[in-house]
Amino acid sequence: MSDSEKLLDSDNESLPGPSVHSLPDGSSAHHTDLAVSNDNFATKLKQEVSVKLKDEDNQIQFNFNCEIMADLVKLQKRIPDEDAACLKLVSGAILKVKKRNKLIRIADKSPAGWKTVREYESGDLASDSEDEKRIHSAESRAIRSIKEKKRPHPYRTVTATVSAPPAPMPNQHNVRQNNYQQPPFRTSRRREPESHDICYNCNQLGHWRTQCPLFNESNLYGQFELFLSHAKHFDNIDISSVAKGVKYSLRKHIQFWKHIGANEFVINTIKHGYVIPFLQTLTSMSFKNNKSANVHSKFVNEAISELLNIGCVIETPFQPFVVKPLSVAVQSSGKKRLILDLSELNVFIKKERIKFEDWKVALNYFTKDCYQYKFDLKSGYFHYDVCTKQQTYLGFCWNNKFYCFTVLAFGLSSAPYLFTKCLRPIVKYWRENGVDIVLYLDDGLGMGKK
Repeated sequence: MSDSEKLLDSDNESLPGPSVHSLPDGSSAHHTDLAVSNDNFATKLKQEVSVKLKDEDNQIQFNFNCEIMADLVKLQKRIPDEDAACLKLVSGAILKVKKRNKLIRIADKSPAGWKTVREYESGDLASDSEDEKRIHSAESRAIRSIKEKKRPHPYRTVTATVSAPPAPMPNQHNVRQNNYQQPPFRTSRRREPESHDICYNCNQLGHWRTQCPLFNESNLYGQFELFLSHAKHFDNIDISSVAKGVKYSLRKHIQFWKHIGANEFVINTIKHGYVIPFLQTLTSMSFKNNKSANVHSKFVNEAISELLNIGCVIETPFQPFVVKPLSVAVQSSGKKRLILDLSELNVFIKKERIKFEDWKVALNYFTKDCYQYKFDLKSGYFHYDVCTKQQTYLGFCWNNKFYCFTVLAFGLSSAPYLFTKCLRPIVKYWRENGVDIVLYLDDGLGMGKK
C-alpha cells in the first residue's frame, strides 16, 4: 500500500467523529462524544504531530494546523449542545484544517509536489472509494505537465506579432529557401544595448545595427543602389588573362565533370561561381584588421601579392560593400594561413549539413597486404569562384587599399559544405574505377594492392 493510500485509510480516524444529539426544539446538532473519544483523539493528535515530512516548509505548516485542530476541539467541548450553529461552524473548521493537512501530506509525498494537489483539487468531486484513483491521476497529470515544460520547443508557434525579415537576394538556392522556416523570436524582453556594444552598420559603439540612425528606409535604398553599382563593376571585370594556377581550372574542364555525372548544382557552381545562400539582404559594414594580421604583416603582404598574381584577389577602386578584418592562423607546424574573418557575415548565411568521411569509412577499403598513401589538394578552396555579384561581400583593407576575394575565402562558414559537396562526384568516379580514395576536405587517403 502506497503512502497516499495509507493516508486515505487513516483519514477518517485522525480526529474524533461527531455524534448526533436531539435538542428540545426537535432540531439536531453535531457534537463530539467527549467521554468516549477524548483519549482516542489525544493519541491520534500525537501521531499527527509526530509525522515527519520531507519538506521543512510543509512540516511547519502541518504542525501549525495540528495545533489549530487541538484548539478547535477544546473549543468544541465548551460549546453547549443547545448552540447548534456554533457546533456546526467549529465542526466545519476542524474538517477544513484536517483536509488541509491531508493535502500537505499528498504534496510532500508526490514527486510533483503541489502540482499534484492542484490537479487533484481541479477534478470533479468523487466518493471516498474513488479518492485514491483521483490522487494517482492527479499525480500523473502533474508529472506530465512538469516534463512538458522542461521539453524544448524550438519551433512552437509564437502568438506575438513579428515583422517579416527582408526578402533574400535572388540566387540559385531560392527553391530550398522557400521551405526554410526561421526559428521563432524570443518572447521575453531583450536587454538594451550598452556602451560596449558595437553597431555592425556604422561600426560605432553604444547601439545596435537595428537602432542605427543611418539604418532607415532612404539609407537602405541608397545601399541597394550602392550594391548594384558594385555588382555591375565586378560583372565587367575580366581576369582570365591574369588567372593562373588553380583559378578557372575546373571551368576549363567542365565537360569532364558532366561526363562523370556531376549534378546541376556542381555544374552551375563551376560555370558561374558559388552563390552564397544569404538568409536576408545585407547592409554595408566595415571592420578593422585583427591583431594577428598586424603582427604577421610581412606574411600578409606576401600572401596578398601572390593572390593578386593568380587572380584570386582583385584590387577595387572603391570601398567594397562589406569590409571584413584579416587574420593570420599559425598551425602547429609553423605554416601560416591568411584568414578573412567573416564571423559577423556568417550569421546571415544558411547553415548546410553534410557528413564528412572519416576513419570509419576508410576501414571499409582496408585489405590484407594493401599499401596506403596520403595526399593534400593544394589551394583547394581557390578552385571555386564566388559569383561576381557577391564578391563585394568578401572585401578587406590593407595598407589603405581595398581588395576583394574572387574565390572561396578561408573563414566562410559554408565553404566546407560546398567544397565537400563538389568533390563527391570525383570521389565516386574514382571508386567506381577501382581507385580506393577517402577524402576529408582537402586531405586524402588512398589504398592500393601490391
